[in-house]
Amino acid sequence: MRSVKWLGSIAAVLFSFLGWNNALAQEKVETKEAVKARPKGTQKQKEGGPYREAAKTLFAAHAFEQAAISPDGKKVAWVEEVATKYRVPTGDTVVYVADSEGKGPAKRISAGVGDAIYAEGSVAWSPDSQKIAFLSDVVKKGQPQLYVSNAAGGPARKLTQLKGFLLSPGWSPDGTSIAFLFTENATRAAGPLVAETPETGEIKDVFFEQRLAVVEAGGSEAKQISPADMYVYEYDWSPDGKRFAVAAAHGNGDNNWYIAELYTLEAAGGEMKSIYKPPLQIVNPAWSPDGKQIAFIAGLMSDEGLTGNDIFTISASGGVLNE
Repeated sequence: MRSVKWLGSIAAVLFSFLGWNNALAQEKVETKEAVKARPKGTQKQKEGGPYREAAKTLFAAHAFEQAAISPDGKKVAWVEEVATKYRVPTGDTVVYVADSEGKGPAKRISAGVGDAIYAEGSVAWSPDSQKIAFLSDVVKKGQPQLYVSNAAGGPARKLTQLKGFLLSPGWSPDGTSIAFLFTENATRAAGPLVAETPETGEIKDVFFEQRLAVVEAGGSEAKQISPADMYVYEYDWSPDGKRFAVAAAHGNGDNNWYIAELYTLEAAGGEMKSIYKPPLQIVNPAWSPDGKQIAFIAGLMSDEGLTGNDIFTISASGGVLNE
């Protein structure tokens, strides 16, 4: 889920509009006798006016980046934003797991020890609902790595040692491998609205392609399996674990999301096969349970992440589009 990072801004506007600072100043300089001399209704309003109650409500709100229900439906994991007392985001996030029926307290899942806070998120349940894959920058701030932890708690196991940005881990249907999106040596997060890193020295036209990578859940060296000249935006494992459905485009990933095509890719890697070239934008590719169809959302969308329009299906081998 998208985090509600505008709470702090709303609160600031609210304070200014309703005279928060003036009210606080009044409360500090007025004597006890003056307060007692007020009519009872006025006193109550001054001590706890509507703006203060509204501020308390805003500051009590929690922002959630993601929630994921386990395949067996018995547990739920979520990623919660860490904020200051006044709900200003710190950039860190925490992962919790709880019983889906609310039995017992939530448990924190972390690659760290104790109560230390890091940027941890992008949770993905294993098919048997026993493990959770997630990203954490516990080793180096701003550099996420892939970890796996038992859903019941305990130490997390590190699966990658990479340089660059990692996103969207996803388990293979048999639970033996984990795929993720990886931008090797990236100097910043991907996206057309993210500020470019200042270039120095000889200026070159260099693209950092986000590729699909796979690592064994038991531990192995991560392998990038999509072509080096393709930017992968989203993916989904086929039910038999032998292929991927991929939304991708050639060239600069910041610019070309609008012309991304739907491809299939063998899990072992190799060339990607285009099965649909859309006239508009596509997102959220997903295989049918029998592995014969791929569904996706297509239509006119202004920016990546602002998903809308209609659901379509197409044969996994390509062909006629079905609405």
